[in-house]
Amino acid sequence: MTLSIRLAALSVAALAAVFLAGADASPIKVRKDLMDSFGSAAKTLGKMADGSLPFDATAATSARQSLLDAPGHIAQAFGPLAVDASSKAKGTIWSNWDDFLARSQAVGTAAAALDTTSAETIATGIAAVQATCKNCHSDYRM
Repeated sequence: MTLSIRLAALSVAALAAVFLAGADASPIKVRKDLMDSFGSAAKTLGKMADGSLPFDATAATSARQSLLDAPGHIAQAFGPLAVDASSKAKGTIWSNWDDFLARSQAVGTAAAALDTTSAETIATGIAAVQATCKNCHSDYRM
């Protein structure tokens, strides 16, 4: 199985697991799995950009799509107020909900601008994607 097929399958499986878990999964687990899937997508793109992972157009497109879909998934997964000692989510997410949602939209906007046609074009735009993740994590993640 090629790298691109494995990465695409992993991304789809992670998102499916998040939303198919339904009532059986805690909101915390759903959020952790979702954020892990976005982290994996960003890492895949970052590694292609720095050359530590060979460029694969299908895997790059799949990772970008995962990040493009982030805003809707984040709003849905974080909608219910749920805090837990094992969670890295700060309670300020819900007291600053509009700002939190705006920052999640920024991930999608940065991903939309990301050109995934080559490792070089990914390298040119990945910093903007990473900055949106860091911007949100700096205020809303412990």
